[in-house]
Amino acid sequence: ALRIWAQASTVIGASFNQSQKSCLGVSRGYILPDPILFANHRNKTLRQAYFTTYLRLRPVLLYYIRTLGVTRCLMSSSEWRNILGLELHGSRNDTKAAESCCQIQADIQASLNSAGSLGIHLNNLGSIAPTWNNTVYEPRQIPQNVCRQILWEIYTISFRFELLILDGYLYE
Repeated sequence: ALRIWAQASTVIGASFNQSQKSCLGVSRGYILPDPILFANHRNKTLRQAYFTTYLRLRPVLLYYIRTLGVTRCLMSSSEWRNILGLELHGSRNDTKAAESCCQIQADIQASLNSAGSLGIHLNNLGSIAPTWNNTVYEPRQIPQNVCRQILWEIYTISFRFELLILDGYLYE
């Protein structure tokens, strides 16, 4: 079965270019950050900051996906890079990336506020402890084995939602 998936991926990937404009009615983006944003980063400090921010935002992101639906939560790699860099970039709002980040942050915060009882405020992200499997970690000191587990979770959740989106397109 994996050989068939690999062949299908090769055939589809031969003409697919993520940077091209998507076809009318076709949503494109990532439901969760592309694991390559974490894994291929040479700067260890930045990579650790991304993992820390992801762990702080993880419950919020999963809630956001559940409440808004998959297709409304799709974001580009650059949008995810902005979200994961929230803490690093602080409250700058003088760039286009910062504007995009502020808009995404406002959308997620509005979704959280509508839930009422969550009481999470993204403008105070540093106060949220990075937690994985009920273990709290020091910021920017996430162990390698935990990083691998996080990447695996992102891959599996993303695959499930991508399959769900594909099923929706095929059903229509």
